[in-house]
Amino acid sequence: MFSSIGAKIFALVALVLALVAGGVVVLIKQDVGRAMLAAEDRSMDNVLSLVELTIAGRYSGLVRDKVAVTNAYKERLGTLNDVIVAGLWQFAGMDSPDAKRVAMDWIASLHRGKDAYVVVVDAQDRVLIHPDQSLIGQPLSDLRDIKGRRLLQAMREETSRFGQAFATWRWPLPSGEGETRRFGLFIPFDPWGWMVCTTVDVGVAEDAMEQRFQEIIETLRDHMPRIRFAQTGFVFVFDGSGHVVVPPRNQTADYATAINLKTGNPLLQDLQSHARGNRHQRLLFSVQEADGPGPLMQADVSWFKALDWHIAVCAPLEEIHAPSRDIIRHISLVVLGIFVVSVLLSQVVIRRVARPLRQLAGYAATLPQQDLTVPREGESPLAALATRTGASRDEVAHLAAAFVSMEGSLRQRVQELMQLTASKERIESELGIAREIQLGLLPKIFPPFPDRKELDLNAVLVSAREVGGDLYDFALLDERRLFFSIGDVSGKGVPAALFMAIAKTLVKGAAESRNDPGKMMAQVNTQLSQDNPNCMFVTLVIGILDLQTGDIRLANAGHNPPAIMDSQGVRYLPWQGSPVAGFMEDVVYNSFSVTLAPGDMLLLYTDGVTEAMNPAMQLYGEQRLLDTLRQAAPETAKAATDAVLQSVTIFADGAEQSDDITMLCLRWKGSATDIS
Repeated sequence: MFSSIGAKIFALVALVLALVAGGVVVLIKQDVGRAMLAAEDRSMDNVLSLVELTIAGRYSGLVRDKVAVTNAYKERLGTLNDVIVAGLWQFAGMDSPDAKRVAMDWIASLHRGKDAYVVVVDAQDRVLIHPDQSLIGQPLSDLRDIKGRRLLQAMREETSRFGQAFATWRWPLPSGEGETRRFGLFIPFDPWGWMVCTTVDVGVAEDAMEQRFQEIIETLRDHMPRIRFAQTGFVFVFDGSGHVVVPPRNQTADYATAINLKTGNPLLQDLQSHARGNRHQRLLFSVQEADGPGPLMQADVSWFKALDWHIAVCAPLEEIHAPSRDIIRHISLVVLGIFVVSVLLSQVVIRRVARPLRQLAGYAATLPQQDLTVPREGESPLAALATRTGASRDEVAHLAAAFVSMEGSLRQRVQELMQLTASKERIESELGIAREIQLGLLPKIFPPFPDRKELDLNAVLVSAREVGGDLYDFALLDERRLFFSIGDVSGKGVPAALFMAIAKTLVKGAAESRNDPGKMMAQVNTQLSQDNPNCMFVTLVIGILDLQTGDIRLANAGHNPPAIMDSQGVRYLPWQGSPVAGFMEDVVYNSFSVTLAPGDMLLLYTDGVTEAMNPAMQLYGEQRLLDTLRQAAPETAKAATDAVLQSVTIFADGAEQSDDITMLCLRWKGSATDIS
């Protein structure tokens, strides 16, 4: 489907445009959705605040009127009391036994009305003056005010401190039909021990206040249904006892008894808890309607504490989200139109861009079929494209010029490569011949002395390159003595191989002319040190085994310690090393001896064994070599070298060999006389 670069670019452009369009729609959906929801929330807050302010204003007016009526009553009662007290002082000043009777007649004649009158009681709380003659002489000690206190006792205490006191209490009507609430001002008249009370019936005023309160409710019921928000949003009011004061508009469910289907609690209980709790989150609810569960509603509720009213502003959640969905739908259509136009325009541009690219692709497809070993005949098919100038010289023109230049370079490099290949084949052939010559210098027939039953010997050399610098050698010097050596030349490759050949030849010559390995090593060192401008050197071990006794004399020039396998186990010989050979002249090398018992085995090796590395760059190590020999417990020299070589190969785990691996193992079986 996307086999051409034009199709891929078109797909990429379409994908980018789709991602951008999708991102824009998502961001718009989030931002616009949040903004619209915030606007709807603010609308609900505004409605709630409006209703709260309306109720608060109406209630404040009612309270002001009530306070004004109360103050008017207080002023009226205070004036009347002042007149009565002033008159009593006049009567008290009379020197007549009938002063109290005359005073009572005078007080009783002051005012006789249905809503206001005067009551006088003596020090024993008995009624002296009252419009209801049946109460004259009756005690009023048990009369209580609306706070539950004994009225006269409380008034005597307050008037003793303040001079006068106001109180409200319930009093039977003179007709005997029920009772009314009365408001009175109490003033003591101490000379006679009287308590004078001017009282007025406040039941009429309270009925008027109650009537005004009901008018406020009716006004709210008339005006609140006119409040419009969302589409079918509504407001209703209920009190703390669960009575719906202002019912919701156009709702068939009985909200006073409705159950919130989301919580299973009574709806008014959830609304009341929300109003008195955390209002930062909207309350969601749904109620059962006549035709099934109603829509999911969102509500905000406030509590008007003075009246214990709860004001609930409710709207269907679907209607709250509807404006944001409509805007997002319109914006999405606009973005989709822009996306389609952009895709079509990009397709036209991509086709124009892809046309020269197809020409380049056709040229590149035919390039492998050309004979690059000869110069091109005629002009390149990309010449016109590569030589564009001015505004037409874009990246494609540069690419075509690069193709033309590349073809010329390829033809030149092919010629050079053919020459290099011929040279490399010649060098590889010569290295192969050199490897055969180098290996030809080393003994490679095992067992080397099949007629010598007292000796088991095996050697192995694995080069890291075509030619290497490791060496080993052995030979019978006479019927009794076996000469052997192993070494490792510094460096790699051809120089190390040449130095190895020289060293082997010198070691063999020294073995034939001298008897002591130390002197052999000194001679080899002197000869190698002369005319050695590159300062190459070799680590070397030279040994002579007495086939009759098993005695071995060894000389070491900086080489690894041999491993011995005898009755004591597997261990390294305590090594008495000396400097490497070939580095400086006149070095004295000492010989040391070790005696093999029949069956003992000696393994000599180069550092290509102990310094072999695995892919984790870990070394094989000397301890692993001893552990391998212990586990293998070889009975022949070949078994010993095979076990070590296999262990090194497994440890390397495919890692490139960094150094030559060389081992020489000899096992002394005993003297020829003992074996026979």
